[in-house]
Amino acid sequence: MFLAYFSYLESMLADFRENSRALFACRGVYVPSRFSTHGLQNHFNEIWCHEFWTAGAGWAARLFYDYCSTPEMMISCCARLPFMQEVADFYEDFLIEDEAGRLVFVPSVSPENHPGNSTSQATLNATMDIAVAKDLFRNLIVASTAFGINMDKVESWRALLGRLPKYAVGEDGASRSGLACAGQQPSTSHASHLYPSCTRSTRAAGDEHLLQASRRPWS
Repeated sequence: MFLAYFSYLESMLADFRENSRALFACRGVYVPSRFSTHGLQNHFNEIWCHEFWTAGAGWAARLFYDYCSTPEMMISCCARLPFMQEVADFYEDFLIEDEAGRLVFVPSVSPENHPGNSTSQATLNATMDIAVAKDLFRNLIVASTAFGINMDKVESWRALLGRLPKYAVGEDGASRSGLACAGQQPSTSHASHLYPSCTRSTRAAGDEHLLQASRRPWS
């Protein structure tokens, strides 16, 4: 199943690279929220602004990393690290710096939710976007170090990881969808803000504050 999915993704690399270039003038790959016979991003409108959802490639890259978790998979995994590297290339170009020197996800999308002052899902620093990027860079650093490759890039990736935004936590102590989503709808079925609590890299990083916030219900 893993190999079939990897082959499917790799067959669309040209489209994913074109998405990155055409939408954001970035290197690397951008995987859309929906694709089947092609990988081009063409599913969005002014409310459902899926073109601003940049977590697709990083989410897919997590499966590449999961596949590497056993020794017998190491050779195959080495052959697929370039996909993870291209996701990192996208983030390096896409992220911008704020006045405090922190990197910012803008535009951003919190799936199935929206800021309280808008009907559009467009937002700033959506929790899932941050979580997927953190997971990608942590996993890429671990894999590259284990295989003794990309050592010239590991330190820059580690520095970028340290400049990613902090997660938003509301006054009720619960994890939020993003910094611009204080007015989000608590009745939504949306759960993408729990993405970081479901990854091994978050638990390994010891972010107990985030894990506690993920367990609290919205009020």
